[in-house]
Amino acid sequence: MKRKRTAAPVAKDTLTTAIATPAKGAPSASDTLGSEDAPSAGSVPDATTPTTVSNRPTRGATKRRYTIADYPGFDDEDFEPDLADSSDDGEDENNALHSSKAWRKVSTSKKQNEPKPFPFLLLPAEIRNAIYAYALTTDNDIHIEAKTKASRRVATIQTPNDRNKRVSFSPALLATNRQVYQEAASVLYSQPLTFIDAYGLYSFLAQIGSARPLVDNITLESFIHSRSVHRHCNHSSFTMLIGCTNLKRVRLGRGVISWGRNTARMANHFYREAHYWLEVVGQQKGHKQAAVDLIEFTQGALENLIWVMDGRYFRVNPSEDLDGEKARQAEEKFRTRLMEML
Repeated sequence: MKRKRTAAPVAKDTLTTAIATPAKGAPSASDTLGSEDAPSAGSVPDATTPTTVSNRPTRGATKRRYTIADYPGFDDEDFEPDLADSSDDGEDENNALHSSKAWRKVSTSKKQNEPKPFPFLLLPAEIRNAIYAYALTTDNDIHIEAKTKASRRVATIQTPNDRNKRVSFSPALLATNRQVYQEAASVLYSQPLTFIDAYGLYSFLAQIGSARPLVDNITLESFIHSRSVHRHCNHSSFTMLIGCTNLKRVRLGRGVISWGRNTARMANHFYREAHYWLEVVGQQKGHKQAAVDLIEFTQGALENLIWVMDGRYFRVNPSEDLDGEKARQAEEKFRTRLMEML
């Protein structure tokens, strides 16, 4: 069994104990020491004798009693030299406090002097639309090509060589915030877009994502005919073009209508690359020739069609005037061949 620990009795001065609690039958302290010269039991003891004062009540017989010794004769003035020594630390703290307050005032004043951003979204809608039209449109067609930047395939706007052209075109305005993008995206994407090749068209459609329905007028100048790793973009770009549900015109350039020695082979080559788009658009519109009706040709493409229709193996001289009747016949042959394959 474990023995319970008992608190040791508090030691007291023998003389004080004898005076406070005399033994039975013994004479009192006043009889022994004299009533006038000797101090009574309630008098203040000598300065060298400590008195005990308890700071908390006793919680039980087995609990240790905590005491604080109080030595009379000592005042707080005795510790004044120590407080004086710590005055230097107080000065350092005050200096640090003042310096931090001064720094806050300087930083606050700098913030107040900084110009506030212009509240663009508080302008009337008519003014914002005018700014969008000025910053996101151009007098000429927007030519888009694909480049590789930081190991990423991105669509970029081809920089014009003519320095006299207006340079206010700023498509980066769409990246300001979500509200600006929602208001201005249609202004940028609804204008005619010209793509250098299928690589640029594929990169552009992959980049704009959910904004594809805003695109309604595109021109594709060329397919990729070489044994390049980007040749797959011919087929992929027209497959992604299915997301452009509001297309009104798809113009094909000389580089698209350039493979084949007759009109039928040219149509077969285009169908091989764009058959998914041709079929899906026909299903969406309710008649299979809907996508064929969207197709138009640039002057260079019409020249190629006339060239193969006439059985010539050289291109028409650009200086020659384009025969409108032959162009219409060549275009009709191309469309008829596509309808046969659908």
